[in-house]
Amino acid sequence: MTSIPASDEITIAGGVYQRFVRKSDLSDAFLVAPTGRPEFAAGFTPGADPTIGLIKGARIYASDWSGTGPSATFAMFGLPDAPATCGLAGDSCSLTLGGGSWRFLKDQKGVFGGYQPASPVGKAYASRGAEGSSLGLPTRLINCAGADCRVSFERADLSQYRGVARLIQEPYRSASTGQALSDEVCGVAGGRCKQTFTQSVVYKLPSGGTVSVRDGIMTRWLALGGEGAMGFPVGNAVETVAGYQQKFDRGYIAEGVSAGGGPKPAFQIKGAILGKYQSLGAAKLGGPLGSEVCTDPKGGCHQAFANGKIWWSSSSGAAAVLYSGFLWTYENRRSAWGSLGYPRGDMRCTGPGGGCYQVFQSGILWSLPEVPSDIVGLIGTVTHGAIGAKYSTLNSVWGPLGYPTFQEDCPVATICQQQFQKGQIWWTPATGAHVLRGGIGATWNAGGQGIGFPTHDEQCSGPGGGCFQWFEKGVYWWSSRTGTHRVQGGIQSAYERLGWAWGRLGYPTSNEYLTPGSWGGDTSTRQDFQHGSIIWSSGRATQVIWR
Repeated sequence: MTSIPASDEITIAGGVYQRFVRKSDLSDAFLVAPTGRPEFAAGFTPGADPTIGLIKGARIYASDWSGTGPSATFAMFGLPDAPATCGLAGDSCSLTLGGGSWRFLKDQKGVFGGYQPASPVGKAYASRGAEGSSLGLPTRLINCAGADCRVSFERADLSQYRGVARLIQEPYRSASTGQALSDEVCGVAGGRCKQTFTQSVVYKLPSGGTVSVRDGIMTRWLALGGEGAMGFPVGNAVETVAGYQQKFDRGYIAEGVSAGGGPKPAFQIKGAILGKYQSLGAAKLGGPLGSEVCTDPKGGCHQAFANGKIWWSSSSGAAAVLYSGFLWTYENRRSAWGSLGYPRGDMRCTGPGGGCYQVFQSGILWSLPEVPSDIVGLIGTVTHGAIGAKYSTLNSVWGPLGYPTFQEDCPVATICQQQFQKGQIWWTPATGAHVLRGGIGATWNAGGQGIGFPTHDEQCSGPGGGCFQWFEKGVYWWSSRTGTHRVQGGIQSAYERLGWAWGRLGYPTSNEYLTPGSWGGDTSTRQDFQHGSIIWSSGRATQVIWR
């Protein structure tokens, strides 16, 4: 006996087999009894046996050959119907299994694969001459029974989709994904040829190269009208940190953010919004979250992205507002529908100390440079309206007031004020917007509002670098030696006649105060200055006392 049994008889669907081991070289041998067919032996004679080689070529698991032999392989494909046949086209061997449901092919170079003769792919392969055709041998084992599939052969693929088999040759074979929906079509605009697949559309260019539209980008492109609406792809999709993006003759499509790790949707980006997106880059904005929306005020549009939004109007152009910037504040103020209008430019962080700001149609959003870096979005402070205009004339954050520290406050409709790092701006309809700062501002805020609101900004052209500021009911004066004092009423008139601080009296050293009068005990109002005093009493002449 040249072989010894390695297993008992094994019964599976389709027949019975038993594994043996040849004594001379411990190689495998089988006795196979397929149901309804003659039994046969394989591998018992010395040398390589093509039947054994084809069976081993289809090994499914590494453990197939423990004890009972290729049980998993036979369970999946069926028992061989007869010994392998060799000497076929290309010096190949063939083995049918499972009552003809599978056919394995292998040549002397080791190319191995199989197909199902009864499937549309199998019939198409046979009609082309099978192993003798230009396709060559199959290189894989793909189950096409009642399913869509794509079987690779040495020199082309055959695709089966909804019961129809189609040929896929180069260059479509390498450039496509999915099953073929059409054969190659030539005569497309620009000398192109194309073939359409379930997951891609591939164009063969006159130059010999290819360009394809795939997956979610293809779905969106076709939904928008494909070639008729957006034209042809200018190049293949480019991978960015935000996903794949692709340019077309008349637009641009980019992948968005997937929901729960699923396929990424794709959306069109076009026009001025596309120009802004490309100038800022996908890394800054991320992928689109939806298509462009053009129901904004005055015919404007916006489009949402993972990291912010791009807004556009005919009067402002396109600009981005980012989540890492002022988007929270902007949306809290109703975006383009609110008081700020559309952004006129992107956020810039070139303010003193690295502070950030962004200009809008009707105001500016500012952020202090010391905002903690762990805050995702900047809490912006707005300057706008008359106070914003006044702030701009003072060179904004680069001027004497520094950054705004609070939003504008209007305790009543006719009085508004805003706090800055180094002062305030107050506004009323009667006085306009004016700055309060320094010693005069501190004194006014500490209880000096009885003089009314400022009607002019502080001027520091007094003697020795002193300052003064006009209010509705008087003037505040300040110098480093005398501090801040107000002059008003009749004393103000006399002080003006005497040349203000430039005159002989100099700066005031006190506010008004009551004093016993010089005429018959009447109470008078007195105010002291560096070089004298002014005494005023109703109905009497104003008196100046020099010293």
